[in-house]
Amino acid sequence: MYFVDPLPEPEQQPMGADWAHDLAQEARHLNALRQMLIKELSPPTITAREGLVYVGGGPYWPGIVVGIRMLRDTGNKMPVQVWHRGDAEPVKPEQVQGLGDVQIIDAVAHANAHGGARILRGWESKLYALTHCNFERVLYLDADAYVVENPAPFMNELNASPFVFWHDLPNNFNSV
Repeated sequence: MYFVDPLPEPEQQPMGADWAHDLAQEARHLNALRQMLIKELSPPTITAREGLVYVGGGPYWPGIVVGIRMLRDTGNKMPVQVWHRGDAEPVKPEQVQGLGDVQIIDAVAHANAHGGARILRGWESKLYALTHCNFERVLYLDADAYVVENPAPFMNELNASPFVFWHDLPNNFNSV
């Protein structure tokens, strides 16, 4: 099971307009932060210099399989990790057999075995996977993003950059 959430209220619970300035709320959040800071965390052991990370299963699984096939069609052999949320996002590992080093990781089981995760839903799973994968450098792709050329030369060019980010949908900058 996940460790006990220090702020166990539902995330979608409506809050008053000035909840962030409420002294009781501030004290609760500071206490929760203190609890998180004293929790012993250890980074994953790096086992590969570079790797690709996908997150998803269920309806996202077919796109991930296509993405891995396209990666391999470019000649790229870097290891791939696919993180999914257990029974909530089932995967079919047999569909990626023979596609090189592809590791399927149940994020829920991983969190349960490694100290828990406060929240492990959609986008939070992406952050969890990135912080717990064992690659020194990571190429993260959404399930609907595909490589059309081998990304290895591109990753070599980025050696000096600690982080590079492209917006998913540039036209959504002003959307709510």
